[in-house]
Amino acid sequence: MSCIEQALFDDLLIGNYMRTTLHNVESLYPDFTPYVAKYADNGDAKTKRELTRYFGHYYLRDPIVHSLKHLADASESVLRRAIPEGTAMFRLAKRTYCAYASWRNTQPVGNMKLAEKAEPPV
Repeated sequence: MSCIEQALFDDLLIGNYMRTTLHNVESLYPDFTPYVAKYADNGDAKTKRELTRYFGHYYLRDPIVHSLKHLADASESVLRRAIPEGTAMFRLAKRTYCAYASWRNTQPVGNMKLAEKAEPPV
């Protein structure tokens, strides 16, 4: 418990300094890792209200990009449910997305590229 109180849990988990056994769960992502490591530990958001403030902070920094990211994530989720993995249509959609993402990361944003943009501190 002291590693949680001192906000070190994610460092131990990510750094492979502890052994973790999962029961009835395939992976820690996406239902565990972002909430514990990013939002609670690094962002100090431990309640729903604090989590809302955390996301609100990033929304206010750039509402257009935040909204477009939300739209892109929602669209991906819809497409993944609609198009079976392994089909020709799935492979085409994935290649198209990867080509777009690669192109997007080369476009300048201010004085730097998106790929170089660092995560702002909370």
